[in-house]
Amino acid sequence: MKSNGLLSSVQNSVTGMIAQVRQLDAISKNIANSEKVAKPGEDVYARRKIVYKEVKTFNHELSAANSRVKKTDSRHLSLDGNSGVESWIGNGKELEMVYEKEERKIHDPGNPYADEDGFIRVPDINIVEEMVEMMTLNRSFEANLTAFNTSKQMAKQSLEI
Repeated sequence: MKSNGLLSSVQNSVTGMIAQVRQLDAISKNIANSEKVAKPGEDVYARRKIVYKEVKTFNHELSAANSRVKKTDSRHLSLDGNSGVESWIGNGKELEMVYEKEERKIHDPGNPYADEDGFIRVPDINIVEEMVEMMTLNRSFEANLTAFNTSKQMAKQSLEI
């Protein structure tokens, strides 16, 4: 189902807010586990990161093929929403969780989880970078929420006319 006008702006805002909530969730887990010491024989906490990956949908493949086809009539292979072909995934992008296993060693021979050389292993997570990313995502979420509320108000006012 293709939405146009006000509904497409609502759809874009909601899609953005969903992505930002997933990213904020990953960052909060990273911050909570940034000082977690790995036990001997255990893997270090893997930093979580949300990335966008390209999704090959039928609509995108058809659009690519359509651009290579010479048209004799402007109505042939039209993808203006009347063809019934589209992707609601978010413009051909999908969110994917990526795990980054980077660790740093700290010399702490008194720690019960220290190895034979006296080192403990913790995830290499920079809390300052995570907090900056969290603040950026929070502002993006607020911007999407404002756009959503504005679109909702415009739709409400247009119904009162």
